[in-house]
Parts: sequence; structure tokens; C-alpha cells
Amino acid sequence: MLLVIALITMLFGVAFSTFLPSQSAQAANTGCGYANTSANNGQNARTICWFDFTNFNETVARTTAGQPMTVVLDGGYTATFAVKVRNVTGSGQQSITAQTTPLETRFAFGTDAYRGVPGRPALYSSGAGATVVTMDTIKVTDPSGAVVTGFSFVAADVEDNVTGESFVWNSDKPLDRLETLAPNGQWGCKNPVGIGTTQISCAGTGVGSTTIAGGKSTALLVSADAPSTFSTTWRTGARSGIGVGIQTAKVTLNKTVASRVGTNDSFDLRVTSPEGSALGSATTGTTNTATTGEVTVLPRTDGRQFTLSEVATAGGTTNLSFYNQAWVCVNAATGSTTTLPGAASGTSAAISPQIGDDIRCTITNTAKPASVSLVKRAGTPVDVNGDGLVDAGDTIQYSFDVQNTGPLPLNSISVADAKAGAVTCPTTTLAPNASVTCQAAAVYTITAADVSAGSVVNTATASGTPPGSTTPVKSPPSSTTTVTTAPAPSLTVDKSASPDNAASFTVGRQITYSFLVKNTGNVPLNDVKVTEESFTGSGTMSNAVCPSTSLAVGASETCTASYTVTQADVDKGSLTNTAKSTGTPPGGTPVNSPPDTVVVPAPNSPSISVVKSADPTSITAAGAAIRYSFTATNTGNVTLTNVSITEGAFSGSGTLSAVTCPAGAASLAPGASVVCTADYTATQADVDAGRITNTATASGRPPTGNPVTSDPSSAVVTAQANPSLAVVKSADPSSIAKAGDAVAYSFVVTNTGNVTMTDVTVAETAFSGTGTAPAVTCPAGAASLAPGASVTCTASYVATQADVDAGSITNTATSTGTPPDGTPVTSPPSSAVVTANPAPGLTMVKSADPAQAGKVGDTITYSFVFTNTGNVTMTNITVNEGEFTGTGTLGEVSYPTRTLAPGESTTATASYVLTQADVDAGKVTNTATGSGTPPTGPSTDTPPSTSTVTIDPAPGLTTVKSADPAQAGKVGDTITYSFVFTNTGNVTLTNITVNEGAFTGTGTLGEVSYPTRTLAPGESTTATASYVLTQADVDAGKVTNTATSTGTPPDPNTPPPTSPPSETSVPFDPAPSISVVKSASRDTVTAAGQVVQYSFLITNTGNVTLRDVTVSEGSFTGTGTLSAIKYPTRVLVPGQSTTATADYAVTAADLVNGPVKNTATATGTPPGGTPVGSPSSSVTVSVPPKITPTQPLASTGVTGVNLLVGGAFTLLLLGSALIVQDRRRRSTH
Repeated sequence: MLLVIALITMLFGVAFSTFLPSQSAQAANTGCGYANTSANNGQNARTICWFDFTNFNETVARTTAGQPMTVVLDGGYTATFAVKVRNVTGSGQQSITAQTTPLETRFAFGTDAYRGVPGRPALYSSGAGATVVTMDTIKVTDPSGAVVTGFSFVAADVEDNVTGESFVWNSDKPLDRLETLAPNGQWGCKNPVGIGTTQISCAGTGVGSTTIAGGKSTALLVSADAPSTFSTTWRTGARSGIGVGIQTAKVTLNKTVASRVGTNDSFDLRVTSPEGSALGSATTGTTNTATTGEVTVLPRTDGRQFTLSEVATAGGTTNLSFYNQAWVCVNAATGSTTTLPGAASGTSAAISPQIGDDIRCTITNTAKPASVSLVKRAGTPVDVNGDGLVDAGDTIQYSFDVQNTGPLPLNSISVADAKAGAVTCPTTTLAPNASVTCQAAAVYTITAADVSAGSVVNTATASGTPPGSTTPVKSPPSSTTTVTTAPAPSLTVDKSASPDNAASFTVGRQITYSFLVKNTGNVPLNDVKVTEESFTGSGTMSNAVCPSTSLAVGASETCTASYTVTQADVDKGSLTNTAKSTGTPPGGTPVNSPPDTVVVPAPNSPSISVVKSADPTSITAAGAAIRYSFTATNTGNVTLTNVSITEGAFSGSGTLSAVTCPAGAASLAPGASVVCTADYTATQADVDAGRITNTATASGRPPTGNPVTSDPSSAVVTAQANPSLAVVKSADPSSIAKAGDAVAYSFVVTNTGNVTMTDVTVAETAFSGTGTAPAVTCPAGAASLAPGASVTCTASYVATQADVDAGSITNTATSTGTPPDGTPVTSPPSSAVVTANPAPGLTMVKSADPAQAGKVGDTITYSFVFTNTGNVTMTNITVNEGEFTGTGTLGEVSYPTRTLAPGESTTATASYVLTQADVDAGKVTNTATGSGTPPTGPSTDTPPSTSTVTIDPAPGLTTVKSADPAQAGKVGDTITYSFVFTNTGNVTLTNITVNEGAFTGTGTLGEVSYPTRTLAPGESTTATASYVLTQADVDAGKVTNTATSTGTPPDPNTPPPTSPPSETSVPFDPAPSISVVKSASRDTVTAAGQVVQYSFLITNTGNVTLRDVTVSEGSFTGTGTLSAIKYPTRVLVPGQSTTATADYAVTAADLVNGPVKNTATATGTPPGGTPVGSPSSSVTVSVPPKITPTQPLASTGVTGVNLLVGGAFTLLLLGSALIVQDRRRRSTH
């Protein structure tokens, strides 16, 4: 088991302590937070949201799947990823915990920058070792669930990195250095390597210490755009840690109102997504500022832009065209290339922010200045007196050119001219740059004061009121000067009557009036005449007759007139006559004398009357101006003074102005009349009542006695009722994009009649929406609506998907109200249509499970995730298979549903079983598109989505070698070797080949024969080769053969597998044996000195080679010396023989002693064994017989054979035991 453990450790580079029990994990909901807003708190403090790892669970993070995390960002975006922690092979396990920052004051993160990050943003290890922390399967989605890529993952060194320590960051996307904290720190990460690649490494420098005053560690922030995986490896001698965050972009839209056209003008701010969703908004109301605050946005890679805009607040009277907009935009991001809106962007600007942008725009609205100009013109004076001079009595016609010189329309155009009086304009409304010429209603008559001043100077101003304002703008004053001449004509008149006593004042009596006229001026006077100023007589006085019409300076003349007294004169009690004289200087204006009066007394009989009238006598609307006239007549015979009018009964509900009487009312001669007036503006209550009645009396004071009062006089003004209503329906917005969009309906009800309408209501008459019909709500003002007044009723409606699919929602309504006469009135209908622009959209993401397979028969489940990204329902959802590299048959697609509402998703599936050809190919690639059918228009196709299932090739091969027979005995035996190859991998192997390793055979191994050289996984085949044993093999005791095999996998990039070696050994039982046959060259010797050559035929009778073959003499009866034995060879292979020889010279003694007998044995040494001996062999050489005493014959028997055989057998047994013991010992290894 320890060997297996060691082998796994060696192969996979992990210690068993890192294999933790599998745990299931729910996604941990966590948050993220920004550094505080203090100054100099990091270049990207407002755009990096640091993850809060408070819910970090190390045990779960160390599982294969890691700890899933879900982070909800501002703006409804959601980030998901899995935190995975593992220790680097060979490193002790470190405990990882979540900590607050700063970890210590000497660390740059949390002190020099990124202060105030909330929660626990640091993943921290407090022990020495090497750790890998990975953020895996990273995905960010927008509020609709669509995957977005406009973000970066950011990692920061939150501790320090000293000499001997290091950081390595890896990602599937290129990594960049985002920021360096405390770049001049005394220690830390100084020189990162690999910027711009998918791996950045940085070795620590220096030694961190708390004893260095103000000591700081340099730290690095690295980032990758929209990675799928992002890891950090740290090696530390003590402790280390990282912070991880997500970087997006921020947009802030501010509003400043520098000035207003209307005091209630209000502006709305909006930050809108490319799809039109409001990401941020604000309203100024009647204040001068507003802000959306920081709005989180994820930049788009599809070129679509976000919109910053302002609009007039709905329901008000704000008109943006009356304002100038000035934009000021700044980007706090260093090095950003984002194009910012210009100063003259108007009411809307589109931006394409980049990751890390912190864009802040302020729109300042300034009311366009209203202005008006006036050019006053004086006409040529009219010489009324014909004196050729511009003097008193001549007249001037004034005109006024008024122009709207501003950008706003002006209403209530008027001209104020104190001297010219009332001015009449053809129109009272002027568009920008338009002009109008107004004229004084009457000519101006030059006065003596004008003449005395030397000129007529006249100044006027024009005014107009811009929309939404009650304050008019005025023009600069415009003046004219008309030069006058200054003659000084004057005259007097002295009037007298004859008779002039009361007794003579009788009816029919003629009174002669005399007028003494004198020219008291300095110029001659022409057209001299007498003019009666006032005369109380009720008859007609004759015209005054003058002797001459011309008077020289200082000259006088008496003019006369006569009058016959009437009864009315007598009734009055006196006759008063006032006259003046008039003369015209040359080229000048007539001059008048001071008046002179003469009174003839008469009896006193005072009396007065009044007649009241109204103009107009009928009205149709409130606000109509009525002028009441009171004609007072002196019906007595005496002059009445202080004539006045007194109002009696008045039914009007408003206020009648004071009665105004002309100057003549101060003194009213008998029979004379004066018209007094009073003005009144009709109220709505008057119109509602149907009539206005007014009664008045006149009074006056006679010269003597009490005042007299007339009888009352009345006037009636009628009001014709004309009730009517109008309603204008509108919808906001006028277009919707998706189900759930809210539509606000407004019903502006206006009293278009002339009487007050009560109980005003709005009724829906037709509504095409499929949801709940909107209920109309009217404000309190609908209870009573004056003519011309409006009230806005509202209703709201939430669009359904059926509405979006239908393309529009039509709503028709009428309004009803009750006039004073009680009969309800209904307006014509008004309709509003809200359109729904269809925008079908569909995406499909194809995936495979598992994404990596291993063997034939594995089932792959393909998933096709359809998402309706449009705003209309999609039906007939269909998978359209494209390229498919699998060699088998793809299963039929199964759909849970084939209809999707906007935003909905469904997952269709299909299965596929891997074939061997797929495994050999190393992967199966499948590309598909999806399609769906919107309510209208052609079907919508998705972009293609590809899923690739990889099959890691794992070629494997085993070889089992065997030999037949397993044990051989002799030279020439044939051994058949068998090689059983088995494909233990997952791919087909070709070109199966035996690779002979160690082979102890001394002969030549035969060629290997293969039934097949291609093996599918799990298949086996047996190759064979033969071998003929050699003597050397037998001598060696065994033939050992070791072999491996190789095969070629399908992928040329996959190394060919080699099987583990397999060994087989064929043993041989050694049977060493030797024999010797001794012979002599002579059978008989007859003389001393004869040489006998002894021959020793030595034969290897065993099965192993014998070396050191030796003949040993046993007994020898010769009396001489036997020569040394000579050997042709001392090595004998089995069955081989050799003859050794030795010479012997016969002695005389031998002839005497009898035959010479010689006995010998042979020995030889087998390989690695103990020498073996042969049985003895004897030879006898005879000598001539002679008579000798009887002697016993020499024994020719072999002695000790049993011992030799037994010894040999013992040695054989011992050898066998040794062999067996050796085998047993090897078998245990």
C-alpha cells in the first residue's frame, strides 16, 4: 500500500493529505464594497468593488468544486464564481481565513490606498508555505440574466512580499498591472514579469519590519478583462494574503439650474442602458440641483452606448427649448481614452465607457434671456392753425416699432406712453425676431407748455411677458423730440348784460350781452371772436358779432350777442353766462382770453334726473368688461354742483368700480347733462347666475337749499350659458419595450364652455389592453371646474406580454361634467395609442456534460439553453444542428417547452454515446444554432454555439511474456516465447511492437510473429518467437528474457505508450557427468626401457560443459616414473571426448615384478558447481611370464564406487537444493 501511495504521490504530485472529503456547497451570497471617498485613496477606488469574504468556508473551498459565491452589484448585475483553495505540492497545508484590512499599518493596502473597504475583503494565510487561490467559473449577468463581459477581475497583495517570497497570478485572459501601491516602499513586489500575458509573477524584495519608521510595502494590483478563471499563487515564509474585487465603470449625472423661465420649471435626469432601461434618475423639482449619484455600468463590447439625458418633468409646463444647456464632463480614471460629451451636447449625450471609468457630468441650464426693443417715431406735426409754426394746437401722430429681440416668444405686447395715451397694437403676441408697428389711439395736440419748453419730448417703453412667467420684460425707453416755436399772443374779454336786474328777468325778455375784447399780447390776432364758455340759459343765444375779426396789438372792440329769456331760465332762478375771446396769431395757434362771467338772477327751482345703461347688454364669459353709463341731467332752473351717482341694488358677485364723473359734474347748468361711468368685470358666478342687475340714483347740490336726488334707474346685463367640455388623452411613454412596462395615462379635461362645471369625471369607452383596464383618478379640482380651467386625471396600466405581442394598446375616453342648469355635458372622445415596437431576440448557449469524457460508451448530454432576449413571445423554439464530428448518431432533441416569453429560458437536451473513433479523435465538436418564431415577421436565428467534449488520450499497454516449455533440458531444445499484448488504454493502438530487453540466451532469437498489430482498447493478441538452446545456455542454468511492447496512438502528439517490462526465465537442471577409459599402447612389454603410452579417453557424459578436465592416477604398479599427463583440451562440452596421454618407460623391476597395472579417474568442473569425477578405469600391461612364487593377483575391481556415486548424488542433491533455494529466494523479491 505504501508503494502505491508513493507511486500516486510521484505520478500526480500531491500528498494524500490534500485529498479532502467531498462536500456539497450552496452558493454563498456575499457582497462587495468600495473604498471610502477620502482623498488619494487609490486610482480606481470608485470603480473597484472588493468582495466581502465574511462567508468564506475554507473546508468547502478546498473541495474539487470549491465554494460557489454570488455577488449582487449595483445596477442589478450579478457576479458568480467558485473560490477554490489548494496547497502547492510539497507545501504544508495553510489555514486560509477572511480578514479585515489593513492587516497591519505597514501594508500599503488599506493604509496608503483603498482605505475603508467594508467587511472582510482579505483572504489571509498565517503560516509558511505555498497556496493557490482560484476564482473559477466566473460569470457576470445583467438584470435580464444575459451574460455580460464589461468588467475586470482585480487581485491585490494586501500583506507584503519580501525576499524569498513571491506571487504568481494566472488567468485565461491577458493580465495587466492596474496599479502599484506605495511604489517607493522599502520592500515588497517591485518588478513584476509577464505583464500583458496570462501569467504575471513577482518576487519579493527587502525585509519588512515594524521597526522601520513609516516603512511601507510596495504592493501590486493586477487585473484581467472578463476572465473565466483567475488565480493567485503565493509562496511565503510566514504569512500572506490577497484581496479580490470586480472593476466596472461609474457614471454620475448632476444638474444645476442657473436660472428659470418659469418658477415651477422642473427637470429630470436619466442614465439609460443601451436597451433603454433606466439605470439612474433624479428630479430637480423647484430646487436648483439634482444628482443621480454614482451609477454602476458594465461597458458594452457590442458598440451600443449608454445615454445621459435630461427631460422636462412630466405633467409640468417646462419647455427645454427655452433653456441653454452647458455640459461639463470629467473622467477620474487615469489614462482613459473614453470620449466625453462636449459642452454643447444639448439635452442628451451617448457615451461608451471603458472599464475603470469614473465619469461625472454636470448639465447647467440657464434660461434664455427674453428681450424686446422699441423704436418710437413721431409723425410730421399737423399745422392745425395754419400759421406755419409748430406751436400750440398743432397735432402729432406717434407710431411705435416693437420687435422681439430674444429667443423666447412674448405675450401681452404693449406700449406705455404717458404723453401719447393709449396705444393700439395689431397683435399682442410676438415670436422670436418678429416685430409689429403700434400706433397711438389719438393724435397728440401740442400745448402751450410744449411751446414754452421749446420742444415736445415724448418717451415710451414696450413690454412683453415670456411663457411661464408673470413678470414682463421691458424695452429700453425710446424717445422723440419735436421742436416748437414760441409766439406770445394773448387777449382779454370783459362781459356785461343789459338789463341785469331780477325784476327784468322775465320770459321773452331780450338781454343784450356786450364783450369788450382787447389784444393784450405781442402779436396781431386774426379771426378774433367771442366763444361762450358756459351759458345757463335754456334758449339759444345769438352768435356774438364783432365789428372786426382782427385786432392789432393793444386794440379793443366790443362784440355783442342777444338772448331771449325762456321759462326754463326763469325756473332756474338765474342766468349765468361765461365767455372767452379767441384770436389767432400769425402762423400760430389760437389763444383764448381768460373767461368772464355775467349773472342775471332768476327764481330758484332745482331738479335732477338719471338714466342708467350698460354696454354690452349681454355677455358670454367671465372676465367680460361691462361699462355702466349714468346720464345725469339738471332738470331745474338753477345750476347744480357736485353732481354724483349713488349705486343702489347690484346683483353682481364681483366688485363694481367707483363711479367716475367728468369735470362737468362739478357744475351742471339747468338742462345740461353729464355722463358718469363705472366699470365691472363679470365673474363666473355672474355668468352662472344668467344676469346682472344694477340700480342707481343721481344727486346734485343747488346754489341754495338741500341737495336734490333723482329717481332710481336700472340696467340689466344678461349672460347666455354655453356649457361644454374637452378631454385630451395622452400616454407616457408613448412606446413600450416589454411586458411589465408601466404606462401612465393623463386625461387633461378643459372647461371649454362659459359656465362652471361640477362633478367632472373621465370615463373609459374603449381599451384594447389585455390586462386590467386602468382606473381613472381625478384630483380634487375636478369637483368644480371654471371655464377655461383644466384638470388632469390620471390612470396607470402595466403592459402585458399579449399587449407587446399585439404591437399597440389603444385607449379612448370621454369626460362628463354638470353645468349650473343640472344637465350633464359629455366631451367628444379622445384616444391615445401606445405602440410596442417588436424587437425579437433569441440566444442559445450549447454545453456538454461531461465536458471531458474518458472512454467508449460514455454518454454525453448536450444542453441547449435558449433565452428570449427580445420583447415578444417566441414560439416553435428549435435546435438546428450544424457541424458534428461524432461518428455515432446524435439523439433526438427533447424540449421542455417550445414557447418562451421575453426573459424566459429553457433547456433542451440531446444525448450521444461515444464511439471508439470519437475517443481516438480526441474530441467531439458539435455546433448548433437555434431559431424561434415571433408573433410577426420572419423567424429569428441565434448565433451558432459550439460545444467541444474533449477525451484525453490515455494510451496504455501491457505485455505478459511466457515460454514453452517452461523448463528445458538440453542443447537444441526449442523454446517458444509468447507475448500477450493487452490494450489497457482508451485509444486504439497500431504498430504493436515487441522491444526485447535483457536476453541471456547466447543464440539468436527468432523473428517475432504477430497475428495482428492493431488493438482496440481492451483487446489482446499473442505474438510468438522461437529460440534454440545453446550449450552456453544450458551451462548458464537458465535463459532469461525481458521484453516491453510499444504501440502508436491515433494522435501523433500523444507519446506512444510502453508497457512495463515482462520477464520469463527457462531453467535447466544441471547433470554433470564424466567418464574415462584408460588404455595402453602396448599390451605386453618385454624389455626394460620400452615406452608405454597410456591414453585416457575422457568423455563429458553430462549435460553441462566441464572445465579443468583432469585425470588423476589412482594405483600404479610400475616402479618407474609416469610422465605428466598431456591434454589436448581441458574443456569438454556434453558428449565431447578428448584423449589425454602419459608416457612410461618400463624398468627391469617391472619385468621382474610382473604386469604393470595403472588405474585412473577423470574429474571436471561444471559451471558454477563442484567438480565431478568419473568411475576409475584400469589397464594392465603384461610382462613375459616367469616362474615365480605364487603371488596374489592385483585387484582389478573398482573400489569406492558407491561412495563416489553417493557423493555425486549428494552433490547433485545439494546443487538441486541450492538451485531450488536460489529460485525460492528470487521468487520472494
